[in-house]
Amino acid sequence: MPDLTNYEQSLASGRLEGLGLAIGKIQNVDSMSVDQGKVVSTEPKAGEKVAEGSAIKLNISTGRVEVPEVIGMSESQAVEAFAKVGLRADAQSSYSDRKSGTVIDQAYPKGTKVPVGDVIRISIARPRPAPTTVTTTATVTQTAPPGTTPTDGQTTPTDGETPPQTPPEDPAQTG
Repeated sequence: MPDLTNYEQSLASGRLEGLGLAIGKIQNVDSMSVDQGKVVSTEPKAGEKVAEGSAIKLNISTGRVEVPEVIGMSESQAVEAFAKVGLRADAQSSYSDRKSGTVIDQAYPKGTKVPVGDVIRISIARPRPAPTTVTTTATVTQTAPPGTTPTDGQTTPTDGETPPQTPPEDPAQTG
């Protein structure tokens, strides 16, 4: 039995027929290492002896993989879990009361089939910022000009200053 891994399905079928073997069941399987539409494996396996005319099962790649469950893992563990199945993570911070640095959400639930190489968004817990309290204290200081003492908004002259005089009213101008 020849090794047909990574052969396009049509080329693998032609090769088997050329060797006097029949095409058996064709089954779609998920594979992160074999492109969609290509042979992942055969049954019987490559290298096994088979009788002429035997039907050979072809396992053909869907080009998809299942999303693993990463909630509760650290960010680095989640990135590694995705890489193992041919996926990438897009980590975004999210305020949470859960343990900082752990995955609290993922864009696709466990078992969802997605194309190999897809980027999956994950939310990473970050502590909520501490509430900030701003206290403003204002101090107002009123100062009087030198040589004066404030009293109910009035000033008292000192050091020979003369208070402003109001001119007397001219009785001829009133009335």
